[in-house]
Amino acid sequence: MSDKSSKGFFLGLIAGGIIGATIALLYAPKSGKEMRETLKKNSQKILGEAEEFIDVAKNTVSDVINEAKRTHFHYGEARWGSARPDR
Repeated sequence: MSDKSSKGFFLGLIAGGIIGATIALLYAPKSGKEMRETLKKNSQKILGEAEEFIDVAKNTVSDVINEAKRTHFHYGEARWGSARPDR
């Protein structure tokens, strides 16, 4: 899978989890107080998972940027040597 399609997959997975959990909770036979407590717990869990996903995505983007910089630098060194023309 490419990075773009895997990111879309994981975002869809998170969104589907949120929607599915909400529907399941709304149809579950619980009192209002129990339902609110369950929703609060589940929302905190989902937010934690989303934060982890965001951290991984940030690290991945940072790694890609750094690799692009290294590749660009090495390409420039190979093409121009140490005496690169000014732009």
